[in-house]
Amino acid sequence: MSWIPSFSYDSQRFYTLQTCYILTGERITFLLGFLNSAVSFFYITKVCYSLSEASNRWIKQYVERIPVPEITEENRVLSSNIHDLVNKITNLKQNNPVFSTQDLENQVDDWVFKLYDLTDEEQKIIRTSILNNTK
Repeated sequence: MSWIPSFSYDSQRFYTLQTCYILTGERITFLLGFLNSAVSFFYITKVCYSLSEASNRWIKQYVERIPVPEITEENRVLSSNIHDLVNKITNLKQNNPVFSTQDLENQVDDWVFKLYDLTDEEQKIIRTSILNNTK
């Protein structure tokens, strides 16, 4: 349970004593960026059960309902850009965990918006909704 998406990449095979869900596959870097995006966050706030104000349950039954876009020849460049940004964010955070990657994360959001072909107005609705959910 968290206020914001908290998906992460574990390259060191850590274990947790808490509930944890694991994703694997060849699109894992793309999924990491997508699931941490504003679009994913917006969707979860609309479909999941919340135990407290602005706190969402990021559990399997809700996450698996997020409509992840299929990667096609037409949008392969977009998904590749997300993949590249996530790699850059991951590398920066590995070298300095407190380094702010907010600008890069915003770029991921922009590419995810393009994957869904969202209008400026739709993007504004999502960004405003997220700001209200994180206060």
